[in-house]
Amino acid sequence: MSSTLKAPPSPVRRFALVMQVGGAVFFVFGIFPILRRGNTDSWPMCVMAALGIALGSWLLRIGEAGQFLGAAYDRITRGRLDEAEAILDTASTRNGQVLRAIANYRAKIALYRDDAKGAIQHASRAIGGPYAWLGRTEETSMELNARSIRAVAAAMCSEHAMVREDAQAVRMGPLASTEMLSRVTLAEVILLFRDGAYDEAAVLIDEKRKLLLDFATPRERAIVRAMQRAIAQREESPAANPLSSANPGKFEAIPGEARAAAERTVAKSFAQRWLRPLAFLVGIMGVYVGGQSAKPFRSFDLQLALLLLVIAIIVLGRMYRDRQSRQLTHATRAWVDGDLASSEASLRTMVKSPLALFAAQARLHLAQQAARCGQFEQAIDECDHGLSRSTDSATGRQILVPSLLGERATALAALGRHDEATATLQSIEKVNAAFHLMGSFQLGVRLLQAVRRGHLPLARELAMQRTHDLPLPITVETLADALVTTDDANPQSEEAARILHDLAIDRDLRRWLDRVWPDAESKLRAASLMKREGSP
Repeated sequence: MSSTLKAPPSPVRRFALVMQVGGAVFFVFGIFPILRRGNTDSWPMCVMAALGIALGSWLLRIGEAGQFLGAAYDRITRGRLDEAEAILDTASTRNGQVLRAIANYRAKIALYRDDAKGAIQHASRAIGGPYAWLGRTEETSMELNARSIRAVAAAMCSEHAMVREDAQAVRMGPLASTEMLSRVTLAEVILLFRDGAYDEAAVLIDEKRKLLLDFATPRERAIVRAMQRAIAQREESPAANPLSSANPGKFEAIPGEARAAAERTVAKSFAQRWLRPLAFLVGIMGVYVGGQSAKPFRSFDLQLALLLLVIAIIVLGRMYRDRQSRQLTHATRAWVDGDLASSEASLRTMVKSPLALFAAQARLHLAQQAARCGQFEQAIDECDHGLSRSTDSATGRQILVPSLLGERATALAALGRHDEATATLQSIEKVNAAFHLMGSFQLGVRLLQAVRRGHLPLARELAMQRTHDLPLPITVETLADALVTTDDANPQSEEAARILHDLAIDRDLRRWLDRVWPDAESKLRAASLMKREGSP
């Protein structure tokens, strides 16, 4: 394996190793009486130890595979598709959950290369059972994601039946994310557009505007806008496929500009946590040894009780986790439908969840909603509350903690608190160096910092570094578009008019842009009045 394909250690690695070592210790304690004295009363401890070893091994495999998948996603968003494919080849495994993720990424790569039939083939590999019990929720979500990708590819091939099948499955799926819903809606619009049903396509775009723009990727937003322009002019679609990966652009990593004191604080706050699982194992061992000393029960009874307790915790925890996942999906769908009050009420209920990770996820969604409205102070507060519930979690450090840090850094940059924003952003690498949204948050923070400092030439240069597939929120993308559009050397009147129209019908977007760049609207109006050649 080449050094370029070597992924950093997974945040769950130490936790998984502690579980494996602890399980091995328990197994020795359990197997010794059986081998030495033929006493089979210790078999519950052997079973419990085997569960710990198996779960630790599963977490270790999933965690390491997740690092490779995160690196592959990062390459895809930067337009480096060959590198992404090489990483996916390295990350191949027999684990069903990882195989579904790999199939999803390969389908995306094929779609970005204008290979719709290849995208259908790859996506189809992620659809259908069987599902592993431990990873059933994740595999179901990946299958829905594969269906959403396949729907777009099928629409490009005018496969009406497949589009209808996948769209229905995604909409009925309780774990379908807003991005998946946006993608199947886009597929339906593409199908109407290709069939020449322009009026129906325009109506669907208007009805689902928030879903198609707020929760889509920049590439998908560009497709929607291209169809809107073509429909308005009653022209046929352009010969060039808008899914093409031409002009992928480049992206540079953020420079180290944080102060030493901030770096030390970050390193201390987000150091690896491994004592908690070790303390848990020691606690169980203490209960066992203490129970044998006091002898309130037979050794077998105590071991069996502990085994049943562990199994009950695993089963009930999984059931409660699935319930919380469905509630989180319901809250996000209410947000898409414009029912912000219902969405916030559901999320406020979830922040009280005894499962820290779901409480932190609810905080993340509340932070995103606040930031979308330009309420950056509230977004920071929600992120801080979420981090307080999730920084000690090994699994949370894989995606959730970096996401909270990224949202916090973006809000800090929007407020002009540059040193704090940079330190928070750099702390993501200390938590998970293979975080898949690193490039998106890096560009967003640097762009906001340049605008807030008044360095518009640098901001425009950063805006030009975007790729088609870097998953930027519509707020940051609008800022980048506005910067490029209002360049005095090459003003773009039609694009400026489009942005002004978006601001007129989206008050939250307008409020956000006014807070980060107060001169934006006046510059856009000036650019919209200029001819394509740049003359008055």
